[in-house]
Amino acid sequence: MLKTIKIDEDAYRRLDAARRSGESLSEVIKRCVSRRRSLDEVTQLLAESELSDETLNAIDESVTRRRQMPRRQRT
Repeated sequence: MLKTIKIDEDAYRRLDAARRSGESLSEVIKRCVSRRRSLDEVTQLLAESELSDETLNAIDESVTRRRQMPRRQRT
């Protein structure tokens, strides 16, 4: 299904500048605006990866620290 959207000139120029050879504007948007993965998807990806235990522990510690921060301080 096709949809028509209106964007201003600056937004169009930015999309056009981000376009790779042969790429449609829809493809540019999909590439640049990625969807958020669910926790289950991230967990599965990590389980399938070949990351060291040290790296996985560092990720876990970082997530734990981030969860303890007030929302306004997270970046």
